[in-house]
Amino acid sequence: MRDLLDTTTKRRLAILEELNLRAGWISSNELAEHNNASLRTISNDINYLKEQGAKYFQIEISKKNGVRLNTFVNSQIAHVYSLVMRQSETFNFIEKILFNANTPIEEWAEKLFISDSSIYRIANQMKDSFSEYEIELNQRPCYLKSTHENYVRHFYTHYFAETYGVHNWPYDLDKKIIVQLSEEVYKMSGLYSDEFLLSQCSHLIAIGIIRYQQGFYYSADPQKKLPSDIMKRLYDNERFMELIYSLQLDNIDHFLNDFINNIYFLKANWLEPEKHQTIGNEINEYLNLLEIGLGVPIDEASRKHTVDALTILNYKYLDYPKSDFVLFDRYSFNIKALESSFPFFCKVVAKNLHNWENRTGFPWSTTFNNKVTYWTIITWQSLPTLLENKRPKASLLIFNDLGHAHAELLVEMINKNFMNKVETTIYPASTMFLEEADIEFVSQFDYFIANFYNDIFPKNKTIVIEPIPSDQDWAKLRHAIHRIYRGSKDSN
Repeated sequence: MRDLLDTTTKRRLAILEELNLRAGWISSNELAEHNNASLRTISNDINYLKEQGAKYFQIEISKKNGVRLNTFVNSQIAHVYSLVMRQSETFNFIEKILFNANTPIEEWAEKLFISDSSIYRIANQMKDSFSEYEIELNQRPCYLKSTHENYVRHFYTHYFAETYGVHNWPYDLDKKIIVQLSEEVYKMSGLYSDEFLLSQCSHLIAIGIIRYQQGFYYSADPQKKLPSDIMKRLYDNERFMELIYSLQLDNIDHFLNDFINNIYFLKANWLEPEKHQTIGNEINEYLNLLEIGLGVPIDEASRKHTVDALTILNYKYLDYPKSDFVLFDRYSFNIKALESSFPFFCKVVAKNLHNWENRTGFPWSTTFNNKVTYWTIITWQSLPTLLENKRPKASLLIFNDLGHAHAELLVEMINKNFMNKVETTIYPASTMFLEEADIEFVSQFDYFIANFYNDIFPKNKTIVIEPIPSDQDWAKLRHAIHRIYRGSKDSN
């Protein structure tokens, strides 16, 4: 929904994202070209970001090198998006009308300390932006509406989760009660949960309660009731009902009907058990093929957690087939790091998702590639370690003319620095007679590591280091080993 931001803010976010993607420097000319702006404008934007983002990151400016971003160890880029949303007039308006659905648009200009023309401009922007979500702005009084009430609730869930995260609580509802309700919901569903999923569910429950109290019901037919066996399951759960009663709502039966419909994964799990089983079988087949493609096993607990996480993704899409972020796409952001660290894994997942989508018609590849990749590596216990162990190690042959004890010292230091990325072997014969070296034996190694140079060493395979390696030596070794280690992943 970046179209709700002003042009300057959109450009500054784009600059920040480009800086964040670069590990090093980028020239102001490049930034100006990529953002269709003048050098003066880019300079002003950089200074603004440098000043306003001082709490979250540091921007270095060099006449020679250009611009570089350094994030602080106690912060992350997601905080910046949250700050932008909280400072935006438009998003501020969208947030406030959730809590006050009885105020006409004319009064909101005064409440937000903006002009009448500004509030109508915001309303027009929202009309265009929300059309793809099938959501409209009602102006007298102001509130968001849709023929699909769940779309409004999901949009607000994403907005508040993105703006306030796990730790902040913007609702006039008891946070502990809502979080405990989320925990009970996941227990009843039997599905895997973690703090992120509980936080998302808590936002959805809170927003559902607020909308319900305002008279916006999930079902267009408020008389439509859940099956009696479902209602019995709810009333039989004493802890769940204790939390529900503590909300002090009227007409508990009616609210429970709205509540279960609001919690999309519980509704699907309980009301469509056969479909739930079918989805689970499809995901298990995906995991079987992934096991084969990666060449690593998945334990039963991880299999269940992964099946549950991907099942929730499926149910969410069926309930809300729209974008699940407002400004910050956390999955797209994180997948870039995964593609850098585990490209082979990402390629195997992408290939399997493409085939899976062709078989089922569900957009596992076109829509869910990033999400499935993320949740697979999150829920598959020890998968990063399993993937690391599958990579062929760089084989190093150590040549040393200072004696065997010194050679063993080098081996210990190299192994300590590179651990499971290398296999080290000390040259078994005397280095005084290298011309007699067994060519077949030495040629099997990726690199020769020596504390001296000899013309018989192939230049492209030899790294000469000091008797006690310097920082420069470690950098040379790291670069060479990294090349073997990363390059080998695609051949797993």
